[in-house]
Amino acid sequence: MKRLRKVILSMMLVFSVAIPIPASAAGIMDGIDVSNWQNGIEVDKMDMDFVICKATEGTSYVNPDCDRVYQDAKNSGKKTGVYHYASGGDALAEAKFFVGNISDYIGESILVLDFEADAVNEGVGWAKDFLDAVYNMTGVKPLIYMSRSAVNRYDWSSVHDAGYGLWVAAYYKGYTTIYGFEDNPTLYGSVDAWEGELALYQYTSSGRLSGWSGNLDLDKFYGDESTWDAFAGYSGGASGSGGGSGTNYSPGNVEHSDDKATYYTVRSGDTLSGIAQRYNTTYQAIAEKNGISNPNLIYPGQRLLISGKYASSSGASGPGTYTVRSGDCLSTIGSRLGVPWKSIASANDIRSPYTIYPGEVLTIPGGSTSSGQSYTVRSGDTLSEIAAQYGTTYTRLAQINGIGNPNLIYPGQTLRIA
Repeated sequence: MKRLRKVILSMMLVFSVAIPIPASAAGIMDGIDVSNWQNGIEVDKMDMDFVICKATEGTSYVNPDCDRVYQDAKNSGKKTGVYHYASGGDALAEAKFFVGNISDYIGESILVLDFEADAVNEGVGWAKDFLDAVYNMTGVKPLIYMSRSAVNRYDWSSVHDAGYGLWVAAYYKGYTTIYGFEDNPTLYGSVDAWEGELALYQYTSSGRLSGWSGNLDLDKFYGDESTWDAFAGYSGGASGSGGGSGTNYSPGNVEHSDDKATYYTVRSGDTLSGIAQRYNTTYQAIAEKNGISNPNLIYPGQRLLISGKYASSSGASGPGTYTVRSGDCLSTIGSRLGVPWKSIASANDIRSPYTIYPGEVLTIPGGSTSSGQSYTVRSGDTLSEIAAQYGTTYTRLAQINGIGNPNLIYPGQTLRIA
């Protein structure tokens, strides 16, 4: 995870309060994480407890050395993990790509979302959608890997409360070479919702161990082998049987009561059958879920429910809240929702310079973003996008506003929301 360096440099050693390491951990394990930068490393000949290897990136890259490293680690008695480096594209597509390439490891390896670099700008919603999708497909809850600055950039309570563990990166000695594993590396600053519950700590990318001549990421796992197995979903069976579904997975194969829904926003040129094929479903099923009477008639900007029962963690957040999107500011959100922007700032303890971030969930004063409100159409708006902002459907807005053609609205037009 060498790309993290630029992020870490800006926040290194700025805090003076140390994080207490979980005292309840039954043991502590030492290990490394590797990627293509360590191509050819012989982990079976090195002294460590675990190895976590980069498996995939985006929707096209597969680490060609991952399986060799994985098998060497496993056969030499080490615990294993695999991670996906997020590109920030389609969260579900990246999750499916990851699971499709690590299906043989499910049930014996910790699964990880590597959330850094440009992907961090996608916010909590993107990460939560990826994590939920992997959980839904495998039955295993992944960890999320982030720098401490990324942890403190957003409110991660929704990810923490859903049971996803944290692997944090914070190089408390900067890039000073560290020889061998340290017994108790200090962690300065806050890890937000995971305070006292940290799973893994990457404390340097400049580590040196016997058996490899270059730099290595050194990590602490705050638990013993049984704790590791619990994170991996291990059930004592063969590879792929510890809670995962092996190669026979699809977004609907494993269902959990807390699964989030999957949504898709229609783009120009899309067809319902093409969208259905992408998500391993049928156009009839999507049409039924979304009340579409003519499957040949969908609109750019229309938000379709693909699977699940609850609101997605991206887009509208539900009554009384709003999830910040790229390009938003408090004044535009206030105008859109009919609430003074200073009231939103006060309700969320946002002070000058009034900075907000994509993915941040804001409390909207008044308790609901839709009840009894109206909206004035702006240039570029679509009825589907407006509906998504207020947690309703474009068909509902069309019905209550007497709109015969949902694809035809005008700037300056006042729409009744409920």
